[in-house]
Amino acid sequence: MTTFNLEIVATDKIFYQGSCESLVFPALDGEHGILAKHESMVSALKAGELRYTVDGEERAAAVGDGFIEVLPDRVVVISDFAALTPISNPLHTIKKDLGESFYFLTSKQIYVFKAILLNAVFVFLIQPLITTGAPFIIRVVLNLSSALNGLSQAFMGAAGLIGGIIAGAIANKFKTDKIYRLFWIMGISIAVFGSSLLFNFSANLTYIIFVIISIVVFISASIAGIFIMSAIQQNVPDDMLGRIMSFYSAIVSVALPIGVLFYGFLYEKFINYLPAIMFLTTAAILVVGYIGKKTYRHL
Repeated sequence: MTTFNLEIVATDKIFYQGSCESLVFPALDGEHGILAKHESMVSALKAGELRYTVDGEERAAAVGDGFIEVLPDRVVVISDFAALTPISNPLHTIKKDLGESFYFLTSKQIYVFKAILLNAVFVFLIQPLITTGAPFIIRVVLNLSSALNGLSQAFMGAAGLIGGIIAGAIANKFKTDKIYRLFWIMGISIAVFGSSLLFNFSANLTYIIFVIISIVVFISASIAGIFIMSAIQQNVPDDMLGRIMSFYSAIVSVALPIGVLFYGFLYEKFINYLPAIMFLTTAAILVVGYIGKKTYRHL
């Protein structure tokens, strides 16, 4: 069978380099398969399971977010992390890995476990509040155009990227035990927007305040997420890293849609009490930050 050269590069090592017969990788829109002489492309890599075949043997690796470059005779995978995982019955593997991860975290790395749960609560509160709320706030409450709603979403996406750049720039100076301050910045920012709703500001001014607050929140959220992920990886041994990161991804993946449903319900049923939604969310975020202050110092 025709082969191609495969390189799987993690942030701390070259995980695999050699010939490969086929590759299946997790992308944002599902799994993609690669064979030799595939047309050139660049794609985002989503955290999950990557499978590749060498000498007729299928192998699997847990990978983090990153990207993949495909050339006709060469494929390069760049990932946050990469760890070998066994091929077996998928349901059995998932159950086994989640069970082992839970036992390891609760018995040997309780503060990592707490950090994962805190991040899940953080994802539940922050992203749905802003992204789910934007159409309600801009179109229903402020009665502004869909174009302005789309513009706000663009600013949020750009803020996330800026947060990543800032995180890279301050990586050597920022300490993990200070992550809680980012939670407090987000909580206070949301409270400021909630307060602005109590005043009779014009729709355009309220929109500007909302966009500015959203930018601050998404920059802070991006920085916090990167440093939390880094702290978790640094406190987990290599032989458990793949399973722990899969456990982390599973918890966060469950938290996000539940948050979307929860805030969708709040915005639909209690849209006239929007300041109260903001203040209650602020209180919850500040509590998460307070708990995080005690947790992150141990990472």
